[in-house]
Amino acid sequence: MKHAFLSFLLPLLTMTPLSAQLIISQYYEGDNNDKYLEVTNLGNTTIDLAAEGIRAYLFANDRADDPANNIASIGQALSGTVWPFESLVFCNGLAVQPGYTVGEAVGVNFCGFNGDDLLVLSTALDGLSVVGSAWDNRIDVIGNGTTWGVDVAYVRKNTILEPNVNFSLSEWTAVSLSAVNTAGPEESNYLGTHYSALPVELVNMEATAFPKFISLTFTTITEQNNDHFLVQRSGDGGKTFQTIGRIAGQGDSNYSVDYEFIDTQPLSGRSYYRLQQFDFDDTNAFFGPVVANFGGEITAEVTLWPVPAQAYLEVALPTANGNWRLEIFDQSGLRLLQQSGSQQDLDISFDLQGLPAGSYFLQWSNGKRSGREWFLKV
Repeated sequence: MKHAFLSFLLPLLTMTPLSAQLIISQYYEGDNNDKYLEVTNLGNTTIDLAAEGIRAYLFANDRADDPANNIASIGQALSGTVWPFESLVFCNGLAVQPGYTVGEAVGVNFCGFNGDDLLVLSTALDGLSVVGSAWDNRIDVIGNGTTWGVDVAYVRKNTILEPNVNFSLSEWTAVSLSAVNTAGPEESNYLGTHYSALPVELVNMEATAFPKFISLTFTTITEQNNDHFLVQRSGDGGKTFQTIGRIAGQGDSNYSVDYEFIDTQPLSGRSYYRLQQFDFDDTNAFFGPVVANFGGEITAEVTLWPVPAQAYLEVALPTANGNWRLEIFDQSGLRLLQQSGSQQDLDISFDLQGLPAGSYFLQWSNGKRSGREWFLKV
């Protein structure tokens, strides 16, 4: 399940094979058949689980106490694609909670574990027939045969950036089942989303459809070595993305920075947007995706003068029903100026003396009507 919110991950791993980029990122041991396991791709290369020969093996009861000298109790070859910095969720086929992931998680037979079992990701082909094979070829491990994980969820800490062939509870944070059941996609314990350490800490990413365009907004609260963001869009449900814009980063900052990108040629219907963030050394990570539905409406009647503009731009709103918001953007989608008004037949003046000569556009909205218009400043 490639979930609809960004897995905030830093691609530090360059190990090979690709399986070395895969970690178990969340464990959910709920009532009856409510058993889930989340895996996350920490690398910058897509992992085809079947092509990489990745399997999950469950060691139950006495076998969990000594996996090196036992065959696994249950094993299954995994299939599916785990995109860079995103997660895939597996579940018991009869699971019902948490409800938001039912129908999206992949049903498997190894999600029948109890809180005293042990589970490994492994590249062994013969873990069910050759003693020690599943354990010897393990990639990542959760559990140790003791009663460690009953009726609880465990989330891998955001400082863990690579798999570990030895299980340690110090790498995990215990979370109640109810907290996972009610989590939103922006929370680290939401099944399908994993958060880890970042050079850029990003919050409040949203895509909003207006009558003539879509606005993608996001905020960073810290940036380290941040060169730029690429804005990418998908019209096929998030399967493939194309780059449609570039936004310069701040380099280094420890304060809140607001960004906005305007998609002036949005696709009709539902589109997915994500960011690819690049450091100055080309290290990169993905944020998103988020979704917007574009339908299009009649634009509001707004008059601008003089055009081209010089020191000031005058804006006339002939019917100002509601509170109007007016914003001026440069060609890259960076918001430069904004004003608001609510009076009938309102005229608003923007002081452009601080802007260099060039092309800009004015965006306006009042909750019911909205639109935009390009103008030239000389």
